Amino acid sequence: MSNQYPEKIVYDLPGFLEITAGEFITKLEEQVASLPELIDIKMNNKITQLDKEDDLFVARSDSSTIVAKSVILAMGNGSFVPIKLELENEEDYTNINYFVQKTSDYVGKDVVVLGGGDSAIDWAMMLEPLAKSVTLVHRRDQFRAKLSSVEKLKQSKVNIITSFIPKELKGDKNNLQSIIIESVKDQSSQELFCDELIVSYGTISSINYLQEWGLDVINKKVEIDLQSKTHIDGIFAAGDVTTYQGREIQIVLGLAEGMQASASENQYLHKGIKQRPIR
Repeated sequence: MSNQYPEKIVYDLPGFLEITAGEFITKLEEQVASLPELIDIKMNNKITQLDKEDDLFVARSDSSTIVAKSVILAMGNGSFVPIKLELENEEDYTNINYFVQKTSDYVGKDVVVLGGGDSAIDWAMMLEPLAKSVTLVHRRDQFRAKLSSVEKLKQSKVNIITSFIPKELKGDKNNLQSIIIESVKDQSSQELFCDELIVSYGTISSINYLQEWGLDVINKKVEIDLQSKTHIDGIFAAGDVTTYQGREIQIVLGLAEGMQASASENQYLHKGIKQRPIR
């Protein structure tokens, strides 16, 4: 969150009318830092192998080996890269963005946003009062974002273009100047001039190693039960890496799953010992 869109406003966290992703992550980091005697943080340490040896789990990275009695998986969607346009010269233009780092970079500019999900609409709405103009282009008639967000979008000053797809990029050296879009219905085209282009088509994640570790993976997600247990005894999971029937993709749900995974892990580590419930 804080790396890809630190200034994006989050609205669905209890206790906050609104808070930026960066601010929320900072608060979580401060909370973790308050427990140095319980939590040992290892940064830049990508686990590539997980094995069970006797009653212990051995996690290996390129630089270290960690031995533990249990494991909680909470890696979100894994390592990921943004889905790109795959149009000629796309890599040459420095004003094509896949994540919004600073909203101040868009002040007084003509901005085109490509996409139809929550992120695309959120960015269009956030930049609308700052930019000179904001145009949102979606390839379908219907948006796949939350209905409340779509209604707010329709009431805003954002220029909405549906049933069009990007076909060509035009620019001078490293600077994109316009984008040609084409109707999926009659193949008519339009040229949209812009100072900044935001491509919000989502990301491609890679968590193939989870299957190599022997976990049950469904549509790139680890299947868990309501106690956040995987099918491997001693391995638990929480957050966007997980799946179960009826799961919603919400930050607050991922936090609750983290608590449940911790409680289940605690019971696993202290089998037979009656404990006070975690509150």
